Amino acid sequence: MTKKTISVNTPKKSRHLIIIICLMILAVFIPSIPFINIFIAPINKFVTCVHELGHAITCLLTGGSVSGLTIVADGAGAGGLTFCHGGIPFIYSQAGYLSTSFIGCALIAIGKYPKLSKALLVFIGIIIACASLFLMPGSIFQEGRILEGLGSIIWGIIIGAGFIYSGLKLKSSTANLLLLFIGTQTALNALNGVFYLVRATTSFESFSSDALIMANMTGIPAFTWASLWAITSIIMFAITLWWTYASSKIFSK
Repeated sequence: MTKKTISVNTPKKSRHLIIIICLMILAVFIPSIPFINIFIAPINKFVTCVHELGHAITCLLTGGSVSGLTIVADGAGAGGLTFCHGGIPFIYSQAGYLSTSFIGCALIAIGKYPKLSKALLVFIGIIIACASLFLMPGSIFQEGRILEGLGSIIWGIIIGAGFIYSGLKLKSSTANLLLLFIGTQTALNALNGVFYLVRATTSFESFSSDALIMANMTGIPAFTWASLWAITSIIMFAITLWWTYASSKIFSK
């Protein structure tokens, strides 16, 4: 005869799951709240930074070079730009949305361990600060990108400093809540961005995008690439929630 006992981790896992659900609901309604985007602008810029760093890092890893990076909108449909040279475009052109989804999911998963939150916030801040100092300045020298380059550097320094300050000064519980909020916003923002691409490709809107770049490169329609990234992002998000909150046994024999 076996006896079932409730695992001691159940309350903590349940609390985190409730927090994630609340943050997901909040993320859905935030865009419709007047003036709220002003307050979450740093997080939106962080998401853009992750997207562009995804391009930049994969470009460097595939043997290319990066002459500049921006996280400020160019007024032509791009929230940010990465100036890659060489490397393998087939890989780094896809890395923006996919790396953003991955990072968002990773932050949610790591949020399961509150003691790591403060150190992770500091680490993220250092990465963004380094990008601001070593990658973004090059965009100033790109034709017509001076203001975007300067704006990107300023935003990058503000975001990096904010992460470092939060990691050093916040309590572990508060830092963990902030990390979960940023992770949820990043993952869902990436998913929303890909869904926007899907809608744009079906309405034949003409603006430069990663999906259009892939279409020109391969001959496969931009809609197909956008849809593939959307499906991949959904799968990553679902696996993250399952692995983090549902995979371990709530009851042990």
